[in-house]
Amino acid sequence: MANLLNATLLGRCRGIGLFLALISLALPALAQPVDRVTIYQDQQGWKLQVNGEDFYVKGVVWGYAPP
Repeated sequence: MANLLNATLLGRCRGIGLFLALISLALPALAQPVDRVTIYQDQQGWKLQVNGEDFYVKGVVWGYAPP
């Protein structure tokens, strides 16, 4: 009985170990590269760049301003 219990536990530990090994190999492949975001000022004004390319942001601002 004890041998059967030890064999079952050993089998489960091997399965868990195999699962963790596969996950640790797969996770780096799923990782996304990090974007580099910078803000700088030139003669035309302030600009936002993502990965070295200008990034245009379109937005709307509303606020109460007395006349």
